[in-house]
Amino acid sequence: MKMNFIRQKNKSGQDPLNYPIKLTNKLAHVGSITNRGDFPPTQQAMQVKTEISNQINAELQKWETIKSADMEAFNSSVKEKGIDVLKLKKENKTS
Repeated sequence: MKMNFIRQKNKSGQDPLNYPIKLTNKLAHVGSITNRGDFPPTQQAMQVKTEISNQINAELQKWETIKSADMEAFNSSVKEKGIDVLKLKKENKTS
């Protein structure tokens, strides 16, 4: 499952071109621009904040579902089948 609210791959200034801005960055930006100046945030800015917050909450709910249901089912299935989930290759050491 792809999580849409955290940008994980950005390492350089060029990376936002390759990896789009995620929800947390959008929310932070709305927060920063609405805190400027001497005036309260506009109604539109508050609507955008609410919309982005709702999208983040939806993504977090998906993650909670994965943690509580899907992961348990996956682990049970793996245990039933006796499958090694992680397997490391042994290195051939030649002297």
